[in-house]
Amino acid sequence: MMHDQPIDARFVIAALEDASNTLRALPHSGFSPRLSQGRNDVVQEQIEAYGWTEIQVRAPVPSAAKITAMEEILSWVAFIRQTPVRKIVNWRSVTYPVSGKPLAWTLIGKLLAPNDPIERHSIKRWHENGIDQIVAALSARPAYHLQHLGREVEDDASAMLGERED
Repeated sequence: MMHDQPIDARFVIAALEDASNTLRALPHSGFSPRLSQGRNDVVQEQIEAYGWTEIQVRAPVPSAAKITAMEEILSWVAFIRQTPVRKIVNWRSVTYPVSGKPLAWTLIGKLLAPNDPIERHSIKRWHENGIDQIVAALSARPAYHLQHLGREVEDDASAMLGERED
């Protein structure tokens, strides 16, 4: 249960980043993630069968509880009223796989307006506004403590909050 974890901006940001990492860890091949988990990749060429190619290391396939939590957490972005702010929050929740750092504010400004990039201070302010809208929407639900998302997600979000040194 997450009733001991306050729903604030830091928690929402950590949960969105965790959901983004879960989304990245889903398999890219197969008909659906459910079908591709239980079978091996098909060997397309003879050289691939004997180990002459580089091994691609991927994150382990997330559990069903993590995928359910990811879907719930990513749906929070719908609480944001302005479409550009939704995009900013989504882009900022994407972290680099190796460093774990989110996309830079200036890069998000270029993605939002390629011909006339928006200043990073404006992007950061809009991001804070979007996160505040999510926190307000979640806080407006008195019985909503994310209990159905499971202990695994709470532990991940708490660990991410502990690592972050904002």
